[in-house]
Amino acid sequence: MRRTLIVVFATLSLAMAVAASAQDEPVSFDGSRAHVYKSTPGRSLSATSKAAPTSVVGQFLGSKGMDATTLASLRTVDQHSNPATGLTHVRMEQQVAGLRVVDAYVKATINGRGEVVHLVENVAPVKTTTLASPRVSESPGAERGAGSSVS
Repeated sequence: MRRTLIVVFATLSLAMAVAASAQDEPVSFDGSRAHVYKSTPGRSLSATSKAAPTSVVGQFLGSKGMDATTLASLRTVDQHSNPATGLTHVRMEQQVAGLRVVDAYVKATINGRGEVVHLVENVAPVKTTTLASPRVSESPGAERGAGSSVS
């Protein structure tokens, strides 16, 4: 009987350790695998828009299947316009839980009509996870000790 309990306890401990370590596994991400979207001369990749260039980029990426959580992880780090060409260049990085994702980026070019004409993205998909609420319970001894006095 005692041997059976030891084996059961060891098996449960191992299972809990494996489950706990699986929660901390990073998402695999290949920083060298970028998606390139390039329009043909005189054409664009998106419809005309009066929205801000970063919004245009977000709408375009959403239309290509990027989910809202991943879109929300993008941060604009540079945006500049060239008056001679009428093009606006936007550069974004990805942050998850306040940390920058290495080799994750979006670089886009928007024309004067608010259309995406070129975009390169290499972004890691962000999983939506929620943390379980901690559960605290009082032991029966704590309840009994609360009302007793020390002599």
